[in-house]
This record gives sequence, structure tokens and C-alpha cells, in this order.
Amino acid sequence: CTTIFLLLWFLTQVWSISYRAAVVEHKPIVQEYGKQLNKSEAQKIMLQNLEKYRVFAEQASQRGAQIILFPEDGLYGPAFPFRNLIFPYLEEIPEYTQYKVIPCLDSRFDDRPIFKGVSCMARKYKIVVVVNMGDVQYCSKKVGVDEWRLLTLL
Repeated sequence: CTTIFLLLWFLTQVWSISYRAAVVEHKPIVQEYGKQLNKSEAQKIMLQNLEKYRVFAEQASQRGAQIILFPEDGLYGPAFPFRNLIFPYLEEIPEYTQYKVIPCLDSRFDDRPIFKGVSCMARKYKIVVVVNMGDVQYCSKKVGVDEWRLLTLL
């Protein structure tokens, strides 16, 4: 988020470009603390929070916002005392250079409903959407039994 803010600030200073932004703070729907969920249970929670995001994006767009920023951990909440508890919430997000497409319009992303849903929301409401979302990148299984996936937070 800091990079985006700096870029937008730079553009406003150098070219006198202005934009209207919306910043959202909300209480996400979360899992029971410390409970292990499967992928479909985690997706259900994130889809409920994504629906809240959709309403915010629609309202922001109607009010002329060009960018909307959602809170850190807003899709799934902040409380994960163990690394394995967050894994069902993660989706593999490709590098932009890997797929130069709009995920909303590409069936290759059908197995990533949150990633695709955010893309569709941005497209539908014609607004830049900034979301904090967990990402998983699969590594070689030769690395080690417990280290075959790399977890990152965008």
C-alpha cells in the first residue's frame, strides 16, 4: 500500500493530477480462534467478506472514487496463532508478467474465487481495488516435507 500511496502522491505533485479515494475500515467475519478450517470453509468466510467489499466498492464508485483501499486482514481477520491455520485462506496469485490478462475474464482463475472476485469487482465498478490478500507459491517438493510451499502476504 505504501508504494501505491507514494506513486499517487508523486503523480499529484508532478502533474497536478487529482483523484478521489475511498478508504474502508470494517470488522471482518472471522473463524473461531485457533480452529482449523478446510478450504471450502475458509472460502465461505472470505466470500462473505468479499460481498461486504463489493457493497463498499459500489458505494465508492457511485460517489466518484477512483481507488478504494481495504484494510489489512479484512478478508479473513488477523488471528492465526499457527502458520497452518491460514493456509486454507491462501490462493496462488501469479506474477503479472506470467499472465497479462484480466482474471475476471479468464477461466484459468476459476479455482481462485477471491482473486477473480476482486478482479471482477474492480472491472464492474471501474475502480482500482487495493486488497491485502494471502498468497501461496508452490516450490519444489524436494526442499523438505514442511517447506514445499512459500506463504506470502500481499
